[in-house]
Amino acid sequence: MSDQPKNSFLFDAYTLSVTMVGVVVCAYAVLSFPFQRAGSESLVLALLSILVGSTVSIGIKRARLSVSVSDVFTILVFLLYGIAPAVLLSAVEAFISSSRHTKDVRLRLFNSAVMPISFFLAFLASRTLVGTSDVLTGSGLGKEALLTTFVVALSHYLVNTVLIAASSAIRSERPVHEVWKEQYRWMIVPFLATGSIALVGASLISAAGFVAFLLVLPIVGVVYFTYLSHHEKLEAVTVQAEQAETHLREMTESEERFRSAFSNAPIGIGLVSQDGNWLQVNEALCGIFGFSEEEFRHRSLADLVHPEDLIQFLNEIGKVVQRKKRMFQAELRYFNRNNIEIWTQTSISWLNASENARLICQIQDISARRKAEEKLRHDAFFDSLTDLSNYNYFMLSLSQSLTRMRETNDGFSVVFVDLDRFKLVNDSLGHRVGDRLLAAVGQRLKKCVPEEAVVARFGSDEFYLLIEGRFEGDDLVSLLDEIQKQINLVYNVSGQEISISSSFGVVNVTPEHKAVDDIMRDADTALHIAKKQGRGRYVIFDDEMRDRALHEVRLEKELGGAIERNEMHLAYQPIMDLETGEISGFEALARWNHPSLGNIPPSDFIPIAEETGQIVKLGAFVLNEACRQLAAWRDRFGRDLNLTMSVNVSPRQLLQPRLMSEVLETIERNRIPANLLKLEITESVIVDNSDVVISILKQLRAMGTTLSLDDFGTGYSSLSYLHRLPIDTLKIDRSFVSQMTTKAESEEIVKTIIVLAKNLELDTVAEGIETAEQLAALSVFGCSLGQGYYFSRPMDVASATDFIETRNTNFIAGIADNTACDPAVAFEH
Repeated sequence: MSDQPKNSFLFDAYTLSVTMVGVVVCAYAVLSFPFQRAGSESLVLALLSILVGSTVSIGIKRARLSVSVSDVFTILVFLLYGIAPAVLLSAVEAFISSSRHTKDVRLRLFNSAVMPISFFLAFLASRTLVGTSDVLTGSGLGKEALLTTFVVALSHYLVNTVLIAASSAIRSERPVHEVWKEQYRWMIVPFLATGSIALVGASLISAAGFVAFLLVLPIVGVVYFTYLSHHEKLEAVTVQAEQAETHLREMTESEERFRSAFSNAPIGIGLVSQDGNWLQVNEALCGIFGFSEEEFRHRSLADLVHPEDLIQFLNEIGKVVQRKKRMFQAELRYFNRNNIEIWTQTSISWLNASENARLICQIQDISARRKAEEKLRHDAFFDSLTDLSNYNYFMLSLSQSLTRMRETNDGFSVVFVDLDRFKLVNDSLGHRVGDRLLAAVGQRLKKCVPEEAVVARFGSDEFYLLIEGRFEGDDLVSLLDEIQKQINLVYNVSGQEISISSSFGVVNVTPEHKAVDDIMRDADTALHIAKKQGRGRYVIFDDEMRDRALHEVRLEKELGGAIERNEMHLAYQPIMDLETGEISGFEALARWNHPSLGNIPPSDFIPIAEETGQIVKLGAFVLNEACRQLAAWRDRFGRDLNLTMSVNVSPRQLLQPRLMSEVLETIERNRIPANLLKLEITESVIVDNSDVVISILKQLRAMGTTLSLDDFGTGYSSLSYLHRLPIDTLKIDRSFVSQMTTKAESEEIVKTIIVLAKNLELDTVAEGIETAEQLAALSVFGCSLGQGYYFSRPMDVASATDFIETRNTNFIAGIADNTACDPAVAFEH
């Protein structure tokens, strides 16, 4: 095709017209685009089409045809999402593909217009002739889907080829039908092939889900590139075979020339009789097998073939001997002199057509290539550290098991195994020891489960088990107990004896699990609950957990806007001075009054806020609202009201860079003394981030705020940090206070904490005081402050205000009759 068309004006008019029509079609597609159906899956398909479809095609060289991968994705998008997304995708892909072949902007736009026009008319044809809706996901491989795909592929073929043929005809001043007949009439085969592949892809997504479709793509890619490699090598071997055959025919006229070529060939060549005996071999063939020429003559060709390939070999070589086929080519396995398996590319054909004709056998050793390919396949599906299955293989197996369960109703179980505190092993003994421990755990897991079970490592210390069959009741419990027992046995790794426990999340898969994501989610939920229950145990997922998980998902979704919707408020629990009976202060506690669920306990929404990071926003709300209320009480009862306001600061909130500026701004905005704001932190945040946290606490202390260590006694290493912490108060956990009068060890712990605090010149606050006996004991031990239901439950603002007023009045009256100094009198209800 020349650079300049012979009829330039007509060609320019035609390309401009087609381009304008394409613009109109794309504009229509944009206006009618189904944004409500667009999502991550449609975006992935579009990216695959643009990145892969424009560069990959499957060639059919002998037919001079190719199957376009971009057309496959376009038709697939049509089947799943409708006309508009498919039209726009075809336009983008066509423009990118065209940009690789021409720098002429007009031709790029023309090519970019042809595809959307062609597909748009094809989709309209399918709707008109078949009468279906755009989206066919649910129809699978039914008659309606097959007919629709056939109409789309055929219409796309006709419109596309006619538009392009017309362009070529104008440039060459030839009739359109001649150009079309000469260049495009045979292209119906690849067009129909693309439609068929797209229909199969849509059916796969419909049947097994989008994840299964994505998991199959790498396998298709491996097969595709393996096919290309194999095809190129096969073509090369075919060329070599044809050249060798031609040369050998010519060299029969000259025995000397034949012997020279035969002996010096770079590939293994041997002459074989019709009954399969070796007649002559060259040095290259002797080198491949390790036999001498004399040793070859005492063996037949079939004697060397691997038993697993022998039946195929005999069938194919029989067809060649009977002259039913000209040549036999295949990748075959043989055994060499040392009985080692070798992979070869073998080609066998007739040397000549005479009555005493011989077979020529050409053999190339491809063992190195096969090993490389096997390693690639292994690396794609197996974990390099443990040699267990990896994420890709497990998810593919899980998808297959789920599909099989729908067909046969055979159940299976999934176990999510997580090693408890594995990080401590890496931190204390090093990652090399940790890696060896993981490998040892993987081997124990394989020995515990049935042979056909899939054992996979997803990364770090997370393992998954896929166990076929219905393991329920005592059978399941016995299996889980045995797995946990084996994992918990002592390991001897690099001279170190290591003990480690594990937690399991178990799912018995049921028809309610519609997709692999549902199974993985439930396994994760069960493991999370097991960890909460204290580690070293397993939890089997049930319907109650599913309801709970759905409830938590709802809470997580609606928690973000609860503050803006005025659903959040504070409750105030008084902290009492155990020596004088006065109110020392209040602790501000977040409460969520949901419009439909009612009052949601903090134990439900605080952990969700911690995990999702919404605790930072919630903590800022509590800080501001508590300080505002304290300022309001000081305005009402007088500036000499020195009540403290305790506000809990979460670990995430404490590590926020803006915390100190927020605290300072809140104090200044509400005009309260800084020492009346008491910030409460937990032990765990100090243990995990000691140096950083201590630095932050010192800065908060320098601002004038007071600091309290909450739930003291429940952490791991508080005593080692306590003398370094710039704190004012220790809060004794309610678990010790509640058992203080019934368990001697709890009483001793409380005494010890109070003595420790006095030695460090710290105040103590006892949480959870509920009885007069507990109060009396704490007073005797010298505890300075306390809070609990004995004094008051958390109150709203009005009740807390009345509490302040009543307590102040009673205390003043108590001073007048000299009774307030007795705690037993001061705290009577």
